[in-house]
Amino acid sequence: MWESLHYEKDRHGYTFMAPNGRRFMGHRVLGPREERVGPNGHMFHDGRDFWWHTGDGGEERVHRVDLVTGELADAGLPEFFDPSLLDEDERWDLESSSLALLPYGVKGSPLGSDGTRVGLRVARDSATGEVRYHRIDGVHGTLDGAGPTAIWGLLDIPGSKKRLVLSGGVGMYRPVVARDADTGECYWQAELKNDGWADSEPDPVAAGTRLIPPPAFWHFLTPRDPAGSQALRQITEDTVRRLLKAAGTSEEALRTAVGRLLPEVSHPLLVRGVVGCVGEAARMRAHRDRILTRLKRARRARLKVSEEDLGAALEGLVGKCGSGYGGTVAQIELTSAFFSGAIDADAAMERWPAHGSAFDWTELPGRIGGLAVRAVSAVTPGTHRRALARLPRFWALTPLAAPGLGRGLLDSEQRAALSDENGALMPLSITMLHSEWGRSHAGATRDIAAFLQRGTVPRPAGVLDIQEVPESRATPERLHRIVDELERVGPVPFAPAAAARLAEATGLDRAAAALLMAGLPHITDDGHNFLPPGTRKALGLKVAEAKAACDMLRRLPEAARLELYDAALPDDPAGLWDQTAMAERLARAWKEAAARP
Repeated sequence: MWESLHYEKDRHGYTFMAPNGRRFMGHRVLGPREERVGPNGHMFHDGRDFWWHTGDGGEERVHRVDLVTGELADAGLPEFFDPSLLDEDERWDLESSSLALLPYGVKGSPLGSDGTRVGLRVARDSATGEVRYHRIDGVHGTLDGAGPTAIWGLLDIPGSKKRLVLSGGVGMYRPVVARDADTGECYWQAELKNDGWADSEPDPVAAGTRLIPPPAFWHFLTPRDPAGSQALRQITEDTVRRLLKAAGTSEEALRTAVGRLLPEVSHPLLVRGVVGCVGEAARMRAHRDRILTRLKRARRARLKVSEEDLGAALEGLVGKCGSGYGGTVAQIELTSAFFSGAIDADAAMERWPAHGSAFDWTELPGRIGGLAVRAVSAVTPGTHRRALARLPRFWALTPLAAPGLGRGLLDSEQRAALSDENGALMPLSITMLHSEWGRSHAGATRDIAAFLQRGTVPRPAGVLDIQEVPESRATPERLHRIVDELERVGPVPFAPAAAARLAEATGLDRAAAALLMAGLPHITDDGHNFLPPGTRKALGLKVAEAKAACDMLRRLPEAARLELYDAALPDDPAGLWDQTAMAERLARAWKEAAARP
């Protein structure tokens, strides 16, 4: 059964027993010795009829179940969801709504009841985004549409007039989120962790409640320690500070302090939860203090560009790996800070696995011509242009623009940041196995990462190869001048005559020359019509010829693209705006590259 249901959509848990005492499986009741499983659906029960909700992959429908035939009747709704209750532009969010009969002997629910039934109807306004909810006992409210809106419950808090709106908690890694019903402010959140597993060592904050039930089972929850909960709601800042101080000594000292300062907390699991929560807060405070100490010691320079914008701006100019996301900006910042001495090796490597990059940006030192050409091109999107302008500005202020750099490969299992008076070595979480360079060392290890080196340091264990970064004209002064000129003049419009001149001089077709002049826009995008219409129109290209040119230029490795553009970079950055001269330099660089063996 586990295998059959494991990949089905997660539900709130509203599946019922039929009047004959047998369980529904889907909208049909299981017969004697029947072993059928699934589908795991969402049902409503108004005390008389059973209703089956279908909505996966199409329009939502609710059908009454014919208990005699097991078939579904025509689409309809229980009276609780009368369409006349909807305002203009509203529709029922049936997946979040519920209606069920309380089991025999159960008199109420913390989610509200009318004495015999429980239920919540949720309406969503398509025009405003507002969500309106109404419990079966008449309690109702509205959310403004900010934050999670797939709510499934309004929770009464024993001993408090405050109610909490509940959402989430359906599916693995989706925590239950409880928010203030009046302000929408997040009150707490907790992971269910009931998908057939539980952590042997849960988050300390959840130490007192290891498992959270699915939404339908919240109707049967009862407070385990009302007096203790009341005391925690009224806890003072002084008590919290004394608990945190005890947590800095030992867990036993903290447990003793909880008993002394919060005598009302009597349930052992609530005590465990308080100890876990305070202990985790103490650890977070200690971690915060370590971070503040480092920040006071030295503030590292910030690139001030989003990961998404920088990644999109670099597409097609540097090699791209099969894994890694979100770490390019952090890697550049940390490497610069480590090389300058602003941070030590521990700080540089503290979150190494989390700072994985999909781009081999170590190809950029000494090769910034491609960045310059793409940055000044009029067909480059504005967000990409800003990223391409901020990167050279940042680069010029750091050791990344200094001579004496090297890039290499190492065994990531033996990674270590190193520095001495002669230089520094910074490992980078860039998976290099699938690059041509990395494949040449795959016999030694498959855990191949990149590194960047400044100066000379003793070659550590795990280094597989190293290459000198070529000396270039990308001096700090030239980097600043490129951006200054871009800010002063603006992007350079595409010049068809210059592209035609490049094509004639190199033997390239018109489309390939145009793409090369424009900085290879969208060169990595898939599809026949890979260029946005506006870009294609600006370059004067047809879909077929642009695609053919793209396929041809893609065969040029990223390193060769950077080398080509760097060779064409003028001594005076203002020359980037002279498209005729730029075409001549590109043609010369193209022919020189073609002549090399």
